Amino acid sequence: QTPKQKGNCDNKDTGVSPIQVRASKDSQELQLSLNLQENVRKVKVRYPLKENGTNEPQVEVTARYGTPGGTSSSSCETVVSPSKQTKITAFYDVKGGKQNNNQAGVMKSAAELNISGNFVVADKKKYDQVVSKWNEIFKKPAAPPPKPKTFNNRSPNGYNQKDGGGGNKKVPYYKKVKGTSFSVDAFNYGDIPGVRYYFLSHYHYDHFRGLTKHWKKPIVCSSLTKRCLVTFLKVSENLITTVDPGDERIFDQVQVSCVTANHCPGSVMFVFRLTTGQTILHVGDFRANPDMESDPLFWNQKIDHVYLDTTYCDPQYDFPSQHLAIERAVAKVEEFASRHANNRLAVLVGAYTIGKERIFKAIAKALDCKVWANNRRLETWKVLQDEEINSRIVKDRYKAKVHVIEQGKMNWKHLKDIAKQLSPGFSHVLAVKPTGWTHEKGQGNELENLKIKTGGNISFMEVPYSEHSSYSELKRFIQFLRIKDTRQIIPTVNLYQSKEMNSYFADWIRESKEKGPESQ
Repeated sequence: QTPKQKGNCDNKDTGVSPIQVRASKDSQELQLSLNLQENVRKVKVRYPLKENGTNEPQVEVTARYGTPGGTSSSSCETVVSPSKQTKITAFYDVKGGKQNNNQAGVMKSAAELNISGNFVVADKKKYDQVVSKWNEIFKKPAAPPPKPKTFNNRSPNGYNQKDGGGGNKKVPYYKKVKGTSFSVDAFNYGDIPGVRYYFLSHYHYDHFRGLTKHWKKPIVCSSLTKRCLVTFLKVSENLITTVDPGDERIFDQVQVSCVTANHCPGSVMFVFRLTTGQTILHVGDFRANPDMESDPLFWNQKIDHVYLDTTYCDPQYDFPSQHLAIERAVAKVEEFASRHANNRLAVLVGAYTIGKERIFKAIAKALDCKVWANNRRLETWKVLQDEEINSRIVKDRYKAKVHVIEQGKMNWKHLKDIAKQLSPGFSHVLAVKPTGWTHEKGQGNELENLKIKTGGNISFMEVPYSEHSSYSELKRFIQFLRIKDTRQIIPTVNLYQSKEMNSYFADWIRESKEKGPESQ
């Protein structure tokens, strides 16, 4: 029997379990969260999916304990319990990268322990203790796996999920474009039966995984992505056909064009016009914005099906627009720099190998300064051919104010090491980590409340910046496309939430219909 949820904002029985466990993946981070809704207890863990140069992954943990509060019984505001939260925070023995040294069991105050819920790096000893305790609690042998059941191999939207190919690997239904001989971002499945052209939306590992110099099948991608494939993976140039915004190509009688995806350099959304008259849009990974709505490709024909990047298709991830997030982050950095005018300040900005360039370019422009990066990233920038970046590059690290570093190193432990490396030339380090995971539903105007945490000569700010679409941006985009049926939308991420996502899609479509013919 499913327990009733007693602690929801309206104090109504919803039939939803009070324990919610979720796993969400961005390009290089995995976030696990466990919410005990009855008393607003929340535990979240972030785990890097990429190597960070150390033998041990940097597991980031946050824990909160509180009760629903506010001015009325229907308020969703959380009131943190200082006494319990202090014990939770003290358990991890870390604040701002420094050991608590609170071994005598004397609890520090909630303010001293920073109970605001920001991520901290868990001490390995304590982490091992938690794992041991967890194993003790759940030492009961797991039940044997259920026998395979006969089921209808179709997605909620009617697309076949059991396509063969790639040896024993089953090709997910959303990797093949229905009615064509195309796949998108499906290089990890080998030679897929029925597929003649392998499309690549952008140069991120989770999309080109499986693609090597030994690849023999035709590839279609943007010109910038082609340069990355040839330079870094040594893929044969003769296999690659480029399609850039404004281009049109014919593959197997299907007309192919593309639109900038606003995700990372070279990322595109593919538009397929079939001989049947249908038009299919595959967005790859994208960050929707109103500028896309002016593209003639969306005005000259209706979209019959859309393969949608649903990374953040959840109301809790309704973070600010990229423009506003960058604008506010730049203002905070400028303000901080002016207060440290007498100190040598280094601004560290986290980024992927390709991705998140907009925010560090904006900071460098505002500070009118040089930019440093390691040799590997410099090679990448050379391929990107971005003059705004290349004009600011300096190889002498101590002559640059902005330093672009791996996103996986944007934590207190690594920042402490970097600060030591920079100490001959800089007296203070400000780290800026752009990540969609920093957002939580109900935070209010989080950009106005954007905070810089300081510990010693290190300061740290997480910015709600992402290169995937937020929930409200997905909603606006689908309504702009005038989608009329949930079966027209094929999610490509977080399929374990298919039921919930289809409910959101239905709400968006119903809302459009209620607005009248002009929205249809």
